[in-house]
Amino acid sequence: MRLILVSLLLAVPPAQTRSPAVDSSLQGGILTLVQEFGRARYTRCRFTVVYSQPPLPRTDRVELSCTPLPYPRVDDVVTSRDLSTEEVALVAKLAAASDLYSGGHVGAFGPGSEGPWERLEVGRCCGNPNSVILITDGNPTFTTGSRRDLLALLTKWRAELLPKLPQRKAR
Repeated sequence: MRLILVSLLLAVPPAQTRSPAVDSSLQGGILTLVQEFGRARYTRCRFTVVYSQPPLPRTDRVELSCTPLPYPRVDDVVTSRDLSTEEVALVAKLAAASDLYSGGHVGAFGPGSEGPWERLEVGRCCGNPNSVILITDGNPTFTTGSRRDLLALLTKWRAELLPKLPQRKAR
């Protein structure tokens, strides 16, 4: 009986021989740049970048979702586009170089009460399955280096999608 049990245990592969596909799924990322406003055209906009390493065409994309005013609203306006292989490589490089899990998550809201207030929500990134939220407003770690470049890229892509949002009439 013991011999059979030992044989069965030896037949089970160790945990480190997992499929590379499981580990490679963590090499991509989900980055969401959130802006909240007071009484502006939109009360909130969420700009999300989804990318995989290696790139997955028709999966890697950017999406902008905004909640229009006036209240009450139950539906957001949304637009999206696919990312090119070059864009995936660029965002992956900047996200990894930004070391988003290393701290530097504290910022400060501006003096006004109407916003916008901005934060970067990291769903997963750079081989790390954890989430982190970084305040970008008033955060000195986003004024230089890779974090500045990453924020500039996300802001540029968001600005390109903003005019493509569908216009909805107030209810």
